[in-house]
Amino acid sequence: MGRGVNWWRAHGERALVGLAIAVCMLATLAPLAAARYLPLLDAPNHLGAIAIWRHYAESEFGFARHYELNLSPVPYWGYFGVVRVLAELLPLELANKLFVAAALLSLPLGLAAFLRAHGRPTILAVAALPLAWSYDLALGFVAYVAGVGLLLGALALLARLADAPRSRLVWPCVAVGFLLYFLHPIPFVLWVLAVFLYVQRRAALVVAP
Repeated sequence: MGRGVNWWRAHGERALVGLAIAVCMLATLAPLAAARYLPLLDAPNHLGAIAIWRHYAESEFGFARHYELNLSPVPYWGYFGVVRVLAELLPLELANKLFVAAALLSLPLGLAAFLRAHGRPTILAVAALPLAWSYDLALGFVAYVAGVGLLLGALALLARLADAPRSRLVWPCVAVGFLLYFLHPIPFVLWVLAVFLYVQRRAALVVAP
């Protein structure tokens, strides 16, 4: 009996917390299966742009006669590019839903990393799940929502860099900065400001690339 109580104290409560988090995540993702087309305001424009990119060289669509393909390295590449690659293996709508699912889960996962880096209980990150389906997502700002989740993870990385005796985390921070830039400019600008707040002495090493 005593062993069972000790095991429950050591593992049972943690298992229940993990189960609760998993159920909350599944509940957050459930609306993605409710319809083929998501009622997100900007989603048709995004999917249309990606579809044109995917079929641009196919003469039967005739996109090359009406559009000029511009592949400059600009924000939204992180969204369009990922969905474009996934669309080679999956239907475009499903590829987009997978990215939206990642964007939804990036908020609690990024917050959990942020809390852990600052010595706070990571279970509090569950509170971010009801906020995942936000007004911004309803407007179809998928890249922005994904950028906010990644920004929280980036702040966690900067916090660890500030405490690290060496600069071994500089390049991971730089890589995350590039990812933020290719998602949305607002999270990227906030990240740049955070670099100067967290690591003033190493800010040039992180931001300059």
